[in-house]
Amino acid sequence: MLNWLAENWGTLIVLVVIAALVLFNVIRLVKLKKSGKSLCSCANGGTCGGNCAACAGCAAAKQEADIEERKKCCKGAGM
Repeated sequence: MLNWLAENWGTLIVLVVIAALVLFNVIRLVKLKKSGKSLCSCANGGTCGGNCAACAGCAAAKQEADIEERKKCCKGAGM
């Protein structure tokens, strides 16, 4: 067993680093999602990921010129 660990220590270090990065990103995304900062929630229930110009729900809110609806649609996307 010790011989195997000695032969594969580099691979194991890379595995641990990659696993730590994945875990860090998952935790960060969950925290962002809980705080409402991760995705742009559109009026139609979908998400546009901050690209509100390409989102059907955001485009409908823009056409109606309803400021409150636009705020609900693209909160956190600079609108």
